[in-house]
Amino acid sequence: MGVNTVNATQVTINVTDSIPPENIATIDKGSLVGNTKSKEQLQTWQDAIEEQIEKISTYAVKGEATPTSSPTPYNPTDYPKGLFEKWEVKSVGVYTNFKDGSTPPQSIEITAEDLNKKLAYINVTNGVSKKDTIDIPGVVAKTDYDKNDNTNAATMKSADEHFNFKSKSFNYALDLSENTFGKYTEIIGTVTFSEGTGSVFGKIAYVKLTGGTVVFPSGFVAQIGTADYDPTKTNVIAFWKEYDKVRYFNEVFTLEPLPMDGLISYYNFNGKTPNALLSSIAPNFGTPFTGNTSGFRINSSGGWLQQINNASSVNSAIAIDVGNVTHYKATLYVSLSQELEVNIGTTAYNVWSDYINIQFMSTSRIQHVSPSVPTGEIIYSSSTIEYPNTRFYKWEFVVNGNSVTVFYEGNQLVTYTHGNTGSLFSVIFKNANDNFQSIKIEEL
Repeated sequence: MGVNTVNATQVTINVTDSIPPENIATIDKGSLVGNTKSKEQLQTWQDAIEEQIEKISTYAVKGEATPTSSPTPYNPTDYPKGLFEKWEVKSVGVYTNFKDGSTPPQSIEITAEDLNKKLAYINVTNGVSKKDTIDIPGVVAKTDYDKNDNTNAATMKSADEHFNFKSKSFNYALDLSENTFGKYTEIIGTVTFSEGTGSVFGKIAYVKLTGGTVVFPSGFVAQIGTADYDPTKTNVIAFWKEYDKVRYFNEVFTLEPLPMDGLISYYNFNGKTPNALLSSIAPNFGTPFTGNTSGFRINSSGGWLQQINNASSVNSAIAIDVGNVTHYKATLYVSLSQELEVNIGTTAYNVWSDYINIQFMSTSRIQHVSPSVPTGEIIYSSSTIEYPNTRFYKWEFVVNGNSVTVFYEGNQLVTYTHGNTGSLFSVIFKNANDNFQSIKIEEL
């Protein structure tokens, strides 16, 4: 074999480009910032997630405390990550089993001042109790809504503009941008949860519900040990964001009574005496219907209210008086064949001059009838409203003075303004056998 002789000169290559290719993963080092997490950072993140999961399993919303109630006994062996409880308080007295951090520990006392235009809570951390109160907005209110201001009240207008009533409706978009505690509510029908915008890792949304049915989307992940939703009891569901998933954990408690603060009127016709007339049915709470109450009766199975005959005139209407409340929400579950007329702020149940007519068809529409346009003006038209109705559907009317915003199944449809000066919420069902399952009117 021949031998080749090569005379080589040393070649020096200087690399001046310090920017790595886009597909190179780098981590933080010194003052340099990488594009991915180090092993130590990932472990810290995982530890934080596990801590939040542990906190959710021990941060039980226990319900309402009385002076004789007791918090869960704490010891570090059973609760190595800590034990946290939140109790609602509505009664004046000395809560002898809730001890603060004084030496020696003193019992928590709730005074009349604590409950005067305030919401009161006892928060218990590892056996140490602390009283917290939140002012209920009064007459003097700021015109700019600040969610971090725990001192000053905000006007209804600013709160209305801040809160998205579509997402607060019970087709429920969860606010995971901050820690939230939803008002205890009875479900009529089915609620489907969804993730709201701006979710932040570590923030928890608590929802407290009874009745009805809940649906968790396929992208939501149940934690091990979560209880099945029980409509006959009180359910406290915790939701939180972890990586790209929303996780949840449900705890079931003995049925608690629903809060009635701010409730103007509430009827749930399910379970009422078959064939009973509306005129003989007392509301579950609050103000009763007036008007054509002999024109409706419970169906033969006792499941809902039905109109007996076709509506022939404005005298077919039924109404609820909201008194001097000008900012409220009316929620109706109905199943209709043709039309629903809604008259907000009328002076009498059968005075109809400024109202809306919801017409069900392949392309449903909402018509605003007013003194200036007595033949009616179409203010909304869409095929998204299911027709024909095959079940009960939720309609909501958010009233703020003379402005009304209409929602269907949690979706905002249209806002209109009326010129009425009365205090009645009045409705006309068009046809015989139109069905009405419930109505709730609550102050906002």
